[in-house]
Amino acid sequence: MLKIDNTKGLGNFTLDPDFLLLSVQNRTNVWTVDYGIGSNPGSFVALGTYTALGNGNGGVFGATHKTFSFGKGLDNQSSPVFIRIVNLSPSGSSSGSGTYRPTVGMDNFALSWTGISSTNRPSLTGIILTNGSVQIDFTGDSNDAVSSFALQGAGQMDGSFNDVNTTITQISPGIFRAVCALNGPHQFYRVKRP
Repeated sequence: MLKIDNTKGLGNFTLDPDFLLLSVQNRTNVWTVDYGIGSNPGSFVALGTYTALGNGNGGVFGATHKTFSFGKGLDNQSSPVFIRIVNLSPSGSSSGSGTYRPTVGMDNFALSWTGISSTNRPSLTGIILTNGSVQIDFTGDSNDAVSSFALQGAGQMDGSFNDVNTTITQISPGIFRAVCALNGPHQFYRVKRP
């Protein structure tokens, strides 16, 4: 398993490993390449498989090169990303007789990517005064986290903007709300990425 802290500003991920069939045995088993997103992924998305064939099914010692594209699945993720290569049925398939499974290794593991336009600018969708506070709703990218944003304020439009003590919550993917105390008779706000 490979853990990547985040993929901000990166996209178009491709994995190119060589699977090595080191010891051909009677059984056949399947290795799955998949990925999960988040600190503790509850599920993984399968990209493809490598089948280590048994000797009764045409298994031959040697290397098999595979390429797996992640599509947009890993693009610009602010959360941890896990890539794993796993035998999800470790007992092997029922094809072939005997109790031994093939021995499989990996070599030339290459993960590639490109830089991408990192994110869209936040866009304010509403601002209201409620219970002595200012509530500002805004949008970001669907994979943004609360920590992706800061709220700034200024007393004059041409004044310098400073960070505002605020609480930002995520309403749903890509939809956020900032709440801060009302500060003076008028105030100008902007949402920025730190």
